[in-house]
Amino acid sequence: MSVKTIISKTRKLNYDFNPILYNRFVLYFFVFISLIEILFLINTNDMTSLGIFIVIGLLISFFNKNMIVILCLSLAITNLVKYGVSGVRVNEGFEDSKDVSKLTEDETSDKALKNLDSTDEKKDSKDSKNKDYNELKKEFPEFKKIQSEILNGISKIDPLLDKAENFIEKFEHFKNKEGLKNKEGLKPKK
Repeated sequence: MSVKTIISKTRKLNYDFNPILYNRFVLYFFVFISLIEILFLINTNDMTSLGIFIVIGLLISFFNKNMIVILCLSLAITNLVKYGVSGVRVNEGFEDSKDVSKLTEDETSDKALKNLDSTDEKKDSKDSKNKDYNELKKEFPEFKKIQSEILNGISKIDPLLDKAENFIEKFEHFKNKEGLKNKEGLKPKK
């Protein structure tokens, strides 16, 4: 097939997209998908992608008033920017593209050493936690002793606070009596 025949056949496929672009259910579908996308972006705290979605929607609205076109392009461009063109391809299976049977002995031993290193790190962190726990157990009796001393000190201060409150009440009462005598024109006794 030549290029001329392909071009001539594509010109004959003059399809009218108006029924799709003005369909109410298609609009509702894109509104629903857009709302889900916005909620997802807010939930994942991806404000950059949310901003791109809004800005793209506003820019497209200057050139086209069809809401289906605006939402569809906003979703598509935002996801292309977010995940990139390479993010569209899905790699299933192993992280490496190599087959397990094709791995050399060096590669398998390197992976085994990495696994051992990660288990050593886990052991080290577990040992560190145990060490911290044992130190806390040793310091707990001292903490208990300090706590009891603080409580004893508070119980000794309580009667002194009661005496201070009584003194303040008596002083206020005396002050009020002297204030009344001065208002009546009587001079306080010296």
